[in-house]
Formats: sequence, C-alpha cells, structure tokens
Amino acid sequence: MLIITPIKFIVFNSLSVASTKIMPANHLKSKAKKLIEPARSLSRRILFEYEETISTRKVSFVIAGAQKSGTTALDFFLRQHPEICMPTKKETNFFAYNFNKGTTFYHSLFPFPTRGKILGEASPSYMLCHSEAAPRIADYNPQMKLIFILKNPIDRAYSQYKMHRSKHDLRLSFEECLEIAKQKGEKKVLNEKSGFSTKTIEQYLEFGRYPEQIKTFKRFFPASQMLFLRTEDLMNKHNDVMKAIYAFLGVNGNPTQSKVIHSYQGDNISVEARKILLNEYLCDIEELERMLGWDLSEWKNFL
Repeated sequence: MLIITPIKFIVFNSLSVASTKIMPANHLKSKAKKLIEPARSLSRRILFEYEETISTRKVSFVIAGAQKSGTTALDFFLRQHPEICMPTKKETNFFAYNFNKGTTFYHSLFPFPTRGKILGEASPSYMLCHSEAAPRIADYNPQMKLIFILKNPIDRAYSQYKMHRSKHDLRLSFEECLEIAKQKGEKKVLNEKSGFSTKTIEQYLEFGRYPEQIKTFKRFFPASQMLFLRTEDLMNKHNDVMKAIYAFLGVNGNPTQSKVIHSYQGDNISVEARKILLNEYLCDIEELERMLGWDLSEWKNFL
C-alpha cells in the first residue's frame, strides 16, 4: 500500500529532487517510531523524577533567617554546589505564607532533574513567623536541618530601614522610625503605591528578638539539626563557615569564593540610634550569648 493524497504526502530526499520517492506506510511507521521513542523515553524519565520528588522526596534543609542578615548570600553560595538543589527563586515562604497551597505546589518550585541532590531553600520569613513555621516544618520533615545566620540586631534593623528607604521612598529618619516601632500606634500608610505602612516599621524591633524565635524552633528540633552562624563570620571567615555548612549538610566540595551579593548603600547608623537600640536589645543579646555560648561583646559596643 502506498500513501498518496493530493493534499498531504511525505517524501524523503536523498541526493536531489529528481530522486524523490514515496515511502510505503509500514516503513513510514517504523521510521516514525524510531524518531518518537527517544522523546517518549526522555519524557517518561522526566515524569518519573518529577513524580518521585512530588510524592516521596523531602526538602532536607532550610535557611530560616534572619532577615537582612545574609540569607541571600548563603542562598547564592549553596546553589553553586553540584550536590545541592535550590528553588528557581529564593524565598518560597511556603511554611510561612503559602502553606495552604500544599506540598505538591512546594515541590514544584524546585527545578528538575534533582536526583542525587539534596533539596534546600532560604526563607527568612520562617524566623519572622516562627510560631506558625516551626511546627509546620517539623510536621513536614522531622529530620529537617535548619540554618540560622544572625546579624547584630542593631545593624539588622538599620539594614531593614535602608531597604525600605530604597524600595518605598521612605522619607522618615531612622530615629523617627524607631519611635514609631516603640509606640505601635494606629496603622498609617506612608506610600500609597506600594502600601508601605507604619505596621512594617514596627517590625524593625520585633524581627531582631532572636532568642524568642530560636526557642520556638528548639521546641520542635534537636540541637543536632540546627546550625547557627554569624553574619560577620560569613564575611570574614568565609571558607571556614562554608566548610562548616557543607559538613552540617553532609556534602563535599570546596567553598565558592566570597562575594558581596546584596547591599544597600548609604550613611551609617548614628551613635544616638545605636544607643537606643542597644537599650532595646541588650537583654536579648545577653540571652543569646547564654543560649548559643557565643561572645557577643562587639554587638554590645555602641561606638
């Protein structure tokens, strides 16, 4: 049988137009099968790996915070590692704001293929929303490893202020913002376009109270599953810190080169503002020293 129609037919050229010939149907089917089968095989393999991740594989570590403390830098360094798979974009915020979307949605945020790699992500919202995030993470994966990178809460608050000043055209001084944060008054919108309000400014103090946030996670996870780092050590002792993270996660390799990933330029915090914040945070810093066995003398120096 030959396939011959006036509208549609398939021809194969060998050397020239003069040598064209019409292929028999059974031969054509054989050719098509040989062309299609590799694509089908690849599709089945991709689908299998996708379903495996969706149904059985768990995210095994999270960088839980703190906000404005170096989570973007850690995310950048870790996604360079060949044994680690991070989401396409940083901050899934799944256990804080997107939990109702389900784990299928969560796993779909990771690129494929992921076989042979550990899955991890960075969402500083988990420290901010510790009361909700910690039990959700524990329920999802009781063996989850948590990385916390902590910045002097005084400098962290000022970094958040500089971010808001850049993104939301914030016209208030830092000292004025601190007064708003302490008063916790009625919500007032400061930028109609972005919706930025005084309620966000109130977070400047709240987000730096690390002991309260860490205590919540300690109720759900053993110390062996938590790694605490200081922002200044990631900057000044980059290789040592990255090696410690690799060992904690159980991966091999040499650390990537240190790099400034994200920084808002501008003036430095005033001595007066530093004094105000030290008064706010002194008890928290001293409790953190006892909790983690750290010497945080530099954090308590306002000069």
